[in-house]
Amino acid sequence: MAGLLRLPALHRVRRSSTGPRDRRPRRRRVLSVEEVLSSVRIHEGNTINLRVDTVRVPSGKTSTREVVEHRGAVAVLPIDAEGRLLLVRQYRLPARAVLLEVPAGGIDPDEEPGLAAHRELREETGYDCRELSFLFRFFVAPGYSEEEIHCFIARDLFESDQAVDSDEIFELVRMTPEEAANAVERGDIVDGKSIAMAMAYGVTKALK
Repeated sequence: MAGLLRLPALHRVRRSSTGPRDRRPRRRRVLSVEEVLSSVRIHEGNTINLRVDTVRVPSGKTSTREVVEHRGAVAVLPIDAEGRLLLVRQYRLPARAVLLEVPAGGIDPDEEPGLAAHRELREETGYDCRELSFLFRFFVAPGYSEEEIHCFIARDLFESDQAVDSDEIFELVRMTPEEAANAVERGDIVDGKSIAMAMAYGVTKALK
């Protein structure tokens, strides 16, 4: 199907025919949690904090974990009346590049993810929606960060009275799902959340 990423073929591994097969049930390994012995916050910022935890690992030894504290974020995949995806092009300093992304942003204190999704959609695109559907959630980098992104699909869009956020400069880009999949394959979309949401929506749409 045009526009879908081509996955590598899976090859069947032949079992050796020499010797009897061991049919005994394998014992499932039980993973142990790490016990936090102490925590020290070494940085407090507007968006993130940095904490160093001292933990006891299952072997009994101690180790340290550097943890980025984050309130969490939302990402929204808007779909217009023609079935096109609304993406935003903006400059990202850590990447030193202009990236093509889904509208997204942090969750304010005591704010529900759904309300944050509506707010970010208005601030970054100038649109709001009458239908907001939860897609999935995921941890950005669970090896060192607490940040979790809640992902939504927005349909039945309408122009919002709220002005677009003046602190950031966005360029609105409309793409069909096939064009977005091709952009991922070409490397034109390199933002992780945007890749995950565009491909998940494309696969879901293809299966219907």
